[in-house]
Amino acid sequence: MASLDHEMLVQAVRDSPGLVVTLLASRGHLVAHDARVTLGDPALPLLVPTLAADALVEVESGGEKCVVVVEAQLRPDARKRFSWPCYQAHARYRHECAAVVLVIAPDAETAAWAIEPVHLDALGSKFRAAVFGPEELAAIDVARASPELLWLRAYALRGDLARGPEAIARARDALTATRPAHETELYFDTLVHALSEGLRAHLEDLMSHSRAENGPKDPLLMRLMEVGLARQEALDLGRREGVDLGRREGVDLGRREGVDLGRREALTAAVLLVLDSRGVLLSEVERARIRDERDDELLRVWLSRAASATAIDEVLAA
Repeated sequence: MASLDHEMLVQAVRDSPGLVVTLLASRGHLVAHDARVTLGDPALPLLVPTLAADALVEVESGGEKCVVVVEAQLRPDARKRFSWPCYQAHARYRHECAAVVLVIAPDAETAAWAIEPVHLDALGSKFRAAVFGPEELAAIDVARASPELLWLRAYALRGDLARGPEAIARARDALTATRPAHETELYFDTLVHALSEGLRAHLEDLMSHSRAENGPKDPLLMRLMEVGLARQEALDLGRREGVDLGRREGVDLGRREGVDLGRREALTAAVLLVLDSRGVLLSEVERARIRDERDDELLRVWLSRAASATAIDEVLAA
């Protein structure tokens, strides 16, 4: 079942399919930044009925066409070394043009695994994916990058004390300037919850120094940590209310309730965002049902279904 982090990596491509042109151009594969870019159907069921990639982007420039099959990969998965070559072959056959499998792997170990060639036969044929790990994403031309690509870069550097703060601030700046608030908050709620403990502590330390000096030096950093502050306030409230029940019980209760509330709100927002991005129509009653759902596991099921749904009944079906 897809995680929230995985869905947000894919959502970045759905929101800004042109970012694949920027990534591939950095490798010399595609150089036309003014190419016509559209999202395609990621289902590739020619031989295997259930075969579907995370996203598919069609790129046309100068009369030439290329399809880019996009996969978000959070950890090694041996089965992908069989399915990725199928994605490329099926996409090439279906669209009758060149096809590339582009893998976004924000973890260095996963990127190193994904970049290894796949040996296809005894004749020496090999498949290679275009893999973008933390180092490749860190090296992109930020002047050409969309806000979503800057967010992918920040996510990949979420544990890097040297480069992470700059990447996060740049992504936050771009997203808040160009995207609706509800989309921005979902992207950064995902990022804040994925921060390494070291980088989280570093950012909180910067924030505390800014407060001590009567004014934040970096307002983008302050806005980034709003989600973290809201979570901390929820924990503090739980601690205070727990005093009458017992100090330790109160702390534990506050921590659990704060974390559960933040996770549920992020899952709910992700379900609605994915459905809206796919053009699935919802009535107010259906939206209210999703917003009011309190079962995290059911929300994860709905999120997984939303990634390929064409109608709301496919998502909410029992």
